[in-house]
Amino acid sequence: MLGQVRTMKKLHPGGIHYSHGDKELTSDLKRIESTIELKKNEILNFSLNLFCEKIYNLTKQRITQMEEILFNVIKDVTHLAGNVVDAKGKPLSAELLLEMVEKVEITFDADGNYHIPSFAIPPQLTQQANEIQSTIEFQNKFNEIMDRKRKEYNAKKRIRRLSYIDN
Repeated sequence: MLGQVRTMKKLHPGGIHYSHGDKELTSDLKRIESTIELKKNEILNFSLNLFCEKIYNLTKQRITQMEEILFNVIKDVTHLAGNVVDAKGKPLSAELLLEMVEKVEITFDADGNYHIPSFAIPPQLTQQANEIQSTIEFQNKFNEIMDRKRKEYNAKKRIRRLSYIDN
C-alpha cells in the first residue's frame, strides 16, 4: 500500500536577498522535514483516531519548524534595518515600548489614521505590555509621537512630484 504513495522532492534553488541602505543580507532557504511512522499492526488494524493523531503531531512539528525559521529571518532583517530595541536585561517599560514605536516607519491613510507594523514580544510579556499601553501617561506620549510622525509623513508626501512626459 505505501509503495503506491508517490513522493516528489522539489527544492527551490535560491535564497532570499534583503537590502537596507548600504547593508545587505542573504538568507538561504531552510529545509523543513518531518517523518510519520506507521507500524504494520497500525496499518492492519486501521484506526482513524490514531491516524489523525499522527497527522496532527506531524503538523505541529512542521509548524514549530516554520515558526523558528520565520522568527530567525525576522530577527536578522530587523537587525539589518536597525529596528531592534535591546532592553539589556531591564524589565518591560513604557519607555521601551515607546522606543519601539520611535524606531519603526509608520504610515498614515488619507484620514490621518496610523498603521503600525506588528511587534514581536515574548508571549509572557503580552499582558504586561497591554497594561502599560492602557495608562494615560503612555497614551499621551504615544499620541505625541504619532502627531510628530504624522507631520513628518505628510511633509515627505508634499515634496513628491509627479513625472510628466513632454509630447
